Parts: sequence; structure tokens; C-alpha cells
Amino acid sequence: MALAKFNKLASDCRSAVYKFELQCEERIINSDDQNRFYKFAKSRMHSNSSIGLIRKPDNTFTSDANDIAKLFSDHYAAVSLSDNGVIPDFVPAVKATIDSTELVFGPSKIKKILGNLKEKSSGGPDDLPPIFFKKCKDILSVILSSLFQVCYNWAFLPPIWLSAIITPRYKKGDKADIKNYRPISLTCIACKVMETVIKDYMMSKFQQCGLLSKNQHAFLKKHSTTTNLLDSTRDWVSALRRFSCVDVAYIDFSRAFDSIIHSKLLAKLSAYGVSGPLHMWIAAFLRDREQYVRIENCLSPTVCVRSGVPQGSVLGPILFILYINDVTDILVDDVSCKLYADDLKLYCPIVPTLGFSESLQTSLDNLCDWSLKWQLPINVDKSFFVTISRNNICNCVHSYRILCSLLTRRFSVDDLGIAYDCNLCFDNYVNNIASSAKAKVGLLFRSFKTRDPALLKRAYVTYIRPKLEYASNLWNPFHKTTIAVLENVQRYFTRRIPSLSIFSYEERLAMLNLDTLEKRRLKSDLVLYYKILHGLSSIPASAFDTYNTCSVSRSKSSLLRKNIAGTQACYFSFFNRAVDCWNVLPSSLTDASSLSVFRSRLDMTDLSHYCTVLA
Repeated sequence: MALAKFNKLASDCRSAVYKFELQCEERIINSDDQNRFYKFAKSRMHSNSSIGLIRKPDNTFTSDANDIAKLFSDHYAAVSLSDNGVIPDFVPAVKATIDSTELVFGPSKIKKILGNLKEKSSGGPDDLPPIFFKKCKDILSVILSSLFQVCYNWAFLPPIWLSAIITPRYKKGDKADIKNYRPISLTCIACKVMETVIKDYMMSKFQQCGLLSKNQHAFLKKHSTTTNLLDSTRDWVSALRRFSCVDVAYIDFSRAFDSIIHSKLLAKLSAYGVSGPLHMWIAAFLRDREQYVRIENCLSPTVCVRSGVPQGSVLGPILFILYINDVTDILVDDVSCKLYADDLKLYCPIVPTLGFSESLQTSLDNLCDWSLKWQLPINVDKSFFVTISRNNICNCVHSYRILCSLLTRRFSVDDLGIAYDCNLCFDNYVNNIASSAKAKVGLLFRSFKTRDPALLKRAYVTYIRPKLEYASNLWNPFHKTTIAVLENVQRYFTRRIPSLSIFSYEERLAMLNLDTLEKRRLKSDLVLYYKILHGLSSIPASAFDTYNTCSVSRSKSSLLRKNIAGTQACYFSFFNRAVDCWNVLPSSLTDASSLSVFRSRLDMTDLSHYCTVLA
């Protein structure tokens, strides 16, 4: 009797817990806060980013939060470099004309910035959260305007603005190794708002005079990892038509953001045209900074920061790319490069009979000299080179040196999250992301209690589908089997929804209002075509060949021409792949007045003829 009552009570408790969790789940899923939902989905699907056991210097392990905070603090403090006291001679190719007295901290501008703050973001050392500033923006915009102007005129920052809470963020590799964690600085929101005004002013001035390197794709409008990858591969494919090989050297800088020498950065800013109150305020922003590490509720001792720009700040990224901006000026003529923050790759066509590129080696030597002069150390162990070739034509064994060490040669590479081999083949990458995404679909159905199709769809498009589409403009497959590998992930997801399992794939997509993944990739290509041809991307319109439309009956601004394909990688590249589809689109679509208009009209256009799935 007692056992029966216990079992009944246990069953009622489980039922109550289930209903409560389902209600909480549906409330979050149905909310308009996309960021909140993403974090919820990530937590439910056991994507554990928390810090567990950490290896100590004596190879023992600790899980104590205080010990871990101290270990991270000591590690980040050791990264700081000492200034050698030498300011290199530096004459920039382009100099900006910046009248720092023009910078005004108007209340309307500050109010707009406050209104755009993310409410759920973390606050800084002053414990004032973003939601406080956002809700009180009408009053605070006036107060902060006066405060910022005084701080700027007097090159002064309140001491707490110079303090930062460091939260280690796991990157990849062994989770027990503190070297695999990136330090993210949590600084005061008020200081970030002031930094935003200064950053916007500096960027507008630098872009007006063309000071920033065209090879830098990080932290700049119209630039992204995708534009970096497309620009690089376009150069390689073009070179492969004339040469059989291209050597690409990937250079890793050791703790690049933490290694910036303040005196050298300020000297470089002065050379670029930053002077007066702006230069003095940036000097004050970098000087006398302090930081401490927070692990759970435990804090490490406070340490002084002698070098670097704070990661997580607003000004940090722009200051860094200005510091590294001139690295492209040291290259030999026939050597090109691409940058994404501190990710640098140098490349040059080679003639196999010569064995290696002397130009590339000379550029590497110049880079070593530059790194020593500006005290931005190169990590030789993580630097390497790869030979891009046509059908393994280039089999010569050659080598390059950097800092008197041989550069490791690899036959595959992970470039900004995209893996490819020396033939620019992405099949392994596609198979890996499909396998990983399919596993996450199974995890989704195990982690979520709801079986509502609309709610499950939102979880899928928020957390899983983006992983199947990152930089797809670069690797969009052309083999039917590879296309099917990706599409099967979405087939699997829609089939797992109980109420839809009896229907065909086409019917399931219609009920969920989903496009095939292949169609979405085609749309993504066409959208990027539009951006390039209308100057909305860093990739120039000259990347495409165009027909003279005088002889064409349609009144279209331009028709695209396919490049002569010397290789399969060229024929199916982004710049060729969707040309036929683009050319048959009506001019009312391709010449749309804005990107939003183009997207909406594209959604209403039948593209099934150019897709293999459900065709």
C-alpha cells in the first residue's frame, strides 16, 4: 500500500516537473529574444563551455575556482611584453587628416548608442548592467554627453574605466590547457559607449582617405570571413590557370592582441595622423590598466597590464588592425596576402621546376624583420605552408624558413573554420559538418521536451542550420552525392517530427515553410552577387566579367560572363557557379533599388530549375 502511494507520488512529481519544464521551454522558445533562445538551446544541448579541470604547471589538475582564477591571472600576466624602448622609423603610405577638435559627444548620438545596447550582456567592474543604461537613456544621454566631453578634453578616464574583469573563453584543443582559452575583457558600459563614439569617428576618417589596408577583412564594414576566403581562393584559382601551383604560408602571431607595445602603437597612430586630444585620450585609455580574472564567484588578485589592447573592448579591434596595418607593405611585388585580424596568409604562384618561390621567402624574411621591429612575435610552431595545385601536378619537395626554422608543410588546412585540401576540395569538410549537424539533430530531440513543429523548427534554424551554411559561398557542392549528404540532415530533422513523419520531404518542407538547403545556398550566392555588383561588398565588381548588353534584348544593367575554366575548382567556383541563374533573372530583380527589395523579390522567384533536390 505504501509502495503504491510512493509510486503514485513519484509519478505525479515527474509529471509536474515535465509540465513545468515544458512551460518554461515554450515560454523561452516563443519569446522574441533570439539571443536568449540561442543560449537556452545551447545549454539544453549540453554544449558545455564551462571551465572544468585545469592543468597546473606541475602537471597536476585542479577544479578549485580560486586556484583556476589565479592560474589564469598568472598566465595572462606572463604574456605581457616589456617595451624595448626603441620606436621604429615609420612613414605610412597614406596619412589621415584628423582634426580631433571636431569630435563632439552629442546627446542624440549617445542616446542612439544606449538604445542599441544588448540588455542581456554582462556589465563591467562597476556592476552597472546594460539594461540600466538602455532604460534610462533619455536622462543618461545628457549626463554622459557632458562627462565624455570633459574626459576627452582633459585626456582623463575614471580609474574604474581602466579596470577589466577577464573571463577566459575556450577556443579549441585540450580544455585542461590554459593556453587554449582566449581572455575576454568585461569593461564598464559607460566607457564602451564613449569608445563607440571615438571608434566611429576614427573609422570614418580612416576610410575617407583609404588608410586601412584593403587586405584586412576583420572589424570593417562590407568585410567578413567569407569575403576573406573568396578573395583568397579567387586569386589562387586565377593563378592556377597560368601556373600549376600556388604556395600559401599561414602565419600565427603569438598572443597578438596581448602583445601590442603601447609606445609603438601610439607612435604609429601619430604617424597615421592621430594627434591632439584624441591621441592623448587613447594614451590615457592604454595607460595604467588593471585586470583580474573571475571564475564563477571567485576573483584573482589584480594585476597591472603593461602591453596589449583589451579584448572585448570597442576600441581594441581598431587599434590592433592599425598596428598591423602596414604589414602588407613589406611584401615583394608578386606576393599577395589576406588578413583577418591577426590571421595572416601570404601566397605566391610558383614554377615547379624552380622548386620554391624566392619572392615568398623574401617576404617571409621581411615579415620576420617587421615582427622583431614592432615586437609582435611569430609562433613558428603554429605557422605552416600548403601548396595549392591542380590534380596533384606539383609534387616537388621544397621548403621555406621563418626565424631560422623550417616552416611545416601541410596537405590540408583549416582556414577561418573552413577545411580544404591542396586541390581546393571541400568534400571532407562537407561530410564532417553534415555528420556533426545530424548528431546535433538527434541531440535536439533528446534535449527538448516539446514536439511542436513550429518550436522545433525554430530550434533547428537557430542552432543547427547556420552550422550547415557558414561560408557556403566558398564550398557550395556541385556533385549530386555531396548535395544529398547535406540535404539528408534536413530530411532527417523533418522526419523526426512525429506529426510530420508520414508526409514526403517536399510536403514536410511546405508545412514548415522551409526551403531546401540547396535552394538556400543558391539564394545566398545570388544575394552576394547583388552585393558585389552594387558595391555592398568589399569584393569589387571587376571580379566578374560582363557582357556588353547593347545587343541583348532585355534592358538589364549587366550580364555576367563565365570565366574560362582551367580547373574543376574554377568552373564550380562562386564566380562561375550561379552565373547562368543570375543572367536569366528579370532586370526588376537584379536592378532592385535595395538589398531588402532584392531579397523579398528573390523569395518569390522560382529557382527550382537550378536545383537538383525535388527537381
